[in-house]
Amino acid sequence: MRFFFDLADGDDFTRDDIGGEYRTADQARVQAIITLTEMARDWLPTDGPNRDLAIQVRAGETPFIEVSFRFEVRDLACGGIGSDKVLPNDHIRLSHPAFAPK
Repeated sequence: MRFFFDLADGDDFTRDDIGGEYRTADQARVQAIITLTEMARDWLPTDGPNRDLAIQVRAGETPFIEVSFRFEVRDLACGGIGSDKVLPNDHIRLSHPAFAPK
């Protein structure tokens, strides 16, 4: 079965019109995960602190999975690196619970 791997890189979109042959949808899913992992490693941001990458896998015109990756750097200090104006812990909001103040 032929699957197509469309790529979104920030606001840029590239439609895959060639695709690839895979015996099952699961094999196409694994390929999308491997490909995005390699892209994330090789395409880290060079023009700013953020990068959004996504691959949407289609069978014909019907999408059935999207794999995405967001690389983001956030400055947690007021005034930037080396600043003595750091927000108190109760004002820092981080997205991952592992980084929450205890």
